[in-house]
Amino acid sequence: MTLSARTWDIFEKFVKFCGVGVVSTACDYIAAFLLFEFAGWAAQWAGGSGAVVGAVVNYWLNRTFTFQSTRDHREATWRFAVVAVGAAVLNWLILKFIAGPVIDFVGERRIGFMIAKCTTTLLVLLWTFPVNLLWTFADGAKKDAPADESGSVKEQE
Repeated sequence: MTLSARTWDIFEKFVKFCGVGVVSTACDYIAAFLLFEFAGWAAQWAGGSGAVVGAVVNYWLNRTFTFQSTRDHREATWRFAVVAVGAAVLNWLILKFIAGPVIDFVGERRIGFMIAKCTTTLLVLLWTFPVNLLWTFADGAKKDAPADESGSVKEQE
C-alpha cells in the first residue's frame, strides 16, 4: 500500500508541526528561566515573557518551515492568535473534565495529572494542526475562483 502524495505531504507537515512545538516550547522555557534566574524578573513576568517568545518562534517556524505559507502576515497573525487562544481554552476545558476522573482512576495525584495533561496536549495538537493547516497558514486562494486550463486559480477582480 502506498500513500498518496497529498497524504504524505500532510503527514510530513504534521511531523514538522510537532517538531516546531518542541522547539518553541524549549525557547519558552529557556527564555523564562533566563529572565527569572539571571534578570531577576518575577516568576509571572518571566513565565509570561517566555510564553510570548515561544509563540513568536512557533508562528515563525510554522509559517516558514512547516506550512511554507505566503498568507499576508496581517491576516496570518490574527488567525494564529485566535487559534492559540482557542487552544488555551480547549486545554482548560479538557483538563477541567478529565483531570479529576483520571487522578481518581490512577490513584496518585501527580501521575494522574501528568496523564491527563499529556492526553489533553495530544487532543489539542490534533485540533490545532488541521486548523493551522487549513485556516491560519492556508495561502488564501479562493476555492470558488475560476481556474485556467492548467488548473491554476485565477485572481478575482
